Amino acid sequence: IFILISIYFFVTAKSNPKHIELNSDVRSKQSRFFQGLFLSLLNIFPIPFQVYVLTTLLSIGWIVMEGVTIGAYIAGTSMGTFIALYVYILFFDNLKNNKFMTTKNINYSISLITMIIAITTIINLLGF
Repeated sequence: IFILISIYFFVTAKSNPKHIELNSDVRSKQSRFFQGLFLSLLNIFPIPFQVYVLTTLLSIGWIVMEGVTIGAYIAGTSMGTFIALYVYILFFDNLKNNKFMTTKNINYSISLITMIIAITTIINLLGF
């Protein structure tokens, strides 16, 4: 899937040389909290990932089904998610300060990131 996504964004970047002008004067009618809440409800990918990670940790014996251990796991994943989302906010605030941003560059970046994920996944699956 990541290889297909990479190819899609690479082809899209080659065919789309348009510029996007970001207007920082536009204010949202909704708060960022509710926008973030809505986007997090749409994003279901972390749920299967966390189930897989927890199952793996249980099977190799690194975690046991006790209240304190599960609580520490939940606290750690919550803090990690918060930190990752905060870094995203900082990154996109820096992007917002650019006068012009091309979709071509964004599509190349997404293509590169998904290709790296695909290659890493293939290497892990083949056991190198």
